[in-house]
Amino acid sequence: MSEMKLIMERWQRFCLLENEGEFKTDPKDTLALIDAITSERDDEKVKEVGAQIASDAEVAPVLDALEEFFSTLEQEEEERDEKESDEPQLAEAGLQDVGLAVTGLGLDIATKIEDFLNQTPAGRALKKAGPLVLGLALTAFMIQSGDVNRATAKTIAKLVTSSGSQGDLVAGLTDLGGELVDSLAERKKN
Repeated sequence: MSEMKLIMERWQRFCLLENEGEFKTDPKDTLALIDAITSERDDEKVKEVGAQIASDAEVAPVLDALEEFFSTLEQEEEERDEKESDEPQLAEAGLQDVGLAVTGLGLDIATKIEDFLNQTPAGRALKKAGPLVLGLALTAFMIQSGDVNRATAKTIAKLVTSSGSQGDLVAGLTDLGGELVDSLAERKKN
């Protein structure tokens, strides 16, 4: 029996029994699920597991908060890009200026994330979520966005195994936000 099938069956049993299952209490099982999802070649199986994760009563509101978070970040990034298109290009800037711009972008994303976490209902919901539920919600988000990849899974795994502090949350969401920014830049090139 394939690892993905076994994990799917365990998840289905968990959803049917609606008890405290291992996926929300044991980081090893959560990480195994994430790993199986990124390794699975059958997109339909991945989508099925993603739908099951997304429908969980604890995961669903966190997933909604993540969708709002990434939508807000994407919108702000697009607005920033529009403003920057009117400014001189980085190609004209020196190496030091480019380094400062990149550092500023990272700090800007972290500041936006902290503001979102502290000032919005969705952000407060993300702060309340435990690392495992947040990891499951991020996994469902990754599946729904159609971008199941090992780099994002590694970032999610760091969150799953973190202490769950706001610093860890901000760091993990900053990494994911950076991946979103990179993805947006790549889409604009194509």
